[in-house]
Amino acid sequence: MVGEATAHVQGESLKAGASPLDAAVSTPRSPGWGAEAVIHKIRFLITLAAMTAFSGAAASQNANQPKYSDKIEADNGAVYAVDLSTARHFGGLVQAGVYDLNRGIIVAAPMWFQCAYAQIGTDPRQMSYVPPRSVGARLLAIACAEADRHPER
Repeated sequence: MVGEATAHVQGESLKAGASPLDAAVSTPRSPGWGAEAVIHKIRFLITLAAMTAFSGAAASQNANQPKYSDKIEADNGAVYAVDLSTARHFGGLVQAGVYDLNRGIIVAAPMWFQCAYAQIGTDPRQMSYVPPRSVGARLLAIACAEADRHPER
């Protein structure tokens, strides 16, 4: 038996040069499932998983793109907008990103709004009152309305 050209794996005999994987994956219930077919299916599943991951990453990048409110122009010519995709409730406060569209930068990350008392600030512990017809009051109204529209955020 030592020099025989066949081996036994789980009750099946192998020919000389055959892989034990051929017998292990080819069972009477699944004829034709050789090692090549298994490797082909594994490669297919890996390719499918990679394609799904890349398409999900592209979709999440599009979801994180800023969605600006209407432009709000100040008397000095500065133009601001609220990033509507960032407006969120935190207790009695709303947090949102405010952008200076002239310079293409965020004004304060994040800007805090106290909707009930018409106050805004960059720190929720130090907020300032904003006059009713000011740029700050218009930013506050937009951020609070957007956060109310999407309470799930």
